[in-house]
Amino acid sequence: MLRQSFFWKFYQVRRMQFSGQIIDNLLLRLLKLENTDELWFRLGDNKVARFSLMEFLIVTGLNAGNEDEVRPNIQWSKRLLNKYFNGKTTITPVELESTFDACTMMEDKYKFRLVYILETMLRCKHHQTSIDVFCLDVVYNIEVFNAYPWGRRCFIDTLHAFKRIHTIKGSKTDRKYDVYEFPLAVQVWAFEAIPMLANKWATRKEWTRIPRMLNWQATDIPTAKDVSTILDDPQLEVHTILTPTPEKMENMYIHGFYIPSRGHSTTAQGSPTQHRPLPSSPPPHLSNIPSPNVRQSSTAHSGSNVSEDLFERLNRQLTSMDYRITSQLMIEIRHLNKKVEQLSKKVDEVTKWVRPR
Repeated sequence: MLRQSFFWKFYQVRRMQFSGQIIDNLLLRLLKLENTDELWFRLGDNKVARFSLMEFLIVTGLNAGNEDEVRPNIQWSKRLLNKYFNGKTTITPVELESTFDACTMMEDKYKFRLVYILETMLRCKHHQTSIDVFCLDVVYNIEVFNAYPWGRRCFIDTLHAFKRIHTIKGSKTDRKYDVYEFPLAVQVWAFEAIPMLANKWATRKEWTRIPRMLNWQATDIPTAKDVSTILDDPQLEVHTILTPTPEKMENMYIHGFYIPSRGHSTTAQGSPTQHRPLPSSPPPHLSNIPSPNVRQSSTAHSGSNVSEDLFERLNRQLTSMDYRITSQLMIEIRHLNKKVEQLSKKVDEVTKWVRPR
């Protein structure tokens, strides 16, 4: 069951320690740009790095296709919502998990766990914030759920969560905030875009696995001061934009989205449907943008707060889900075997009764 879900790629990630210090230092260098669906960071001596939908897909491998193509396949029955939540439109992750624990129908139990993983791991909702109840309609058909372009929603959620940094009031040295959605995608991107960060606090175990997050391990926790020193280095090497290598291009067809590169057109050869290129914009002109107000690294401390070892928790969730469902399936099989034995005895009795003497 796990191998058939789109979560399987995350199950293969091992030893990825979340670093609030890296995320916090990046947020301090986030440029305030208007009307853009990208994050741009000012690093080193007036260098910039972009985190857009393209980088998000390269790192995570999530589906970011056209939602309109999948929505006709959704069964808008509201069955799960009405049966288990009395039609409520606000459901917290805690309520969802309680429903999973109490549910006795194996298929529904599996569906609830899929939604729980999506909403608490990839979209990382606060425990008192309602999940997106739309997911309960999509998961009614598990195949539709796994084919749905959740990558686009996860990216937009992460984008908005990071841009909220510009609305936080108070002193930058004393501020504290929670980072939700999928900040680990930004951290892995930082290892790709800023080689010095990776050299210090990550290990590239492989080079060719797709998505790229499968290539990395990170177990060390840097200090905010050390991260700040690296990001402020005038000689810092920065890869402004990540692009897939040509030999990986076939793997970058993500349900209707095609990432163009040199020598490739923006339409898939032999396909009757058009494939839209991922949006891409040139680097911003730094002369027109005020510099981020970065605090002194000597007094810096991480204010970001997300649960660490997200992938380890995800592994435990998936393993637990598989174990519980398998256990319940075995119970149902044993119950069914008893029914079959009882039915077999009745058939024998009927056979003896109708057998001619």
